[in-house]
Amino acid sequence: MNKPIQKILFGSPGTGKSYKIDKDIIPNKLDIDVDATPENIIKTVFHPEYTYGDFIGKLMPITRSGKV
Repeated sequence: MNKPIQKILFGSPGTGKSYKIDKDIIPNKLDIDVDATPENIIKTVFHPEYTYGDFIGKLMPITRSGKV
């Protein structure tokens, strides 16, 4: 695959990021048909308190009655 799987846009609020994503990047650059496969699009807002594991995934222990 020569195309990126993820795209990150950043900038000030109100500068057209969401519009560019919806009208240009998703249909033209990523070739994703939102009507056919809406589950392929996940929009999120980065926040300084997020960690790498919040986006990539992490293993968490399950505890029951205080035991792991």
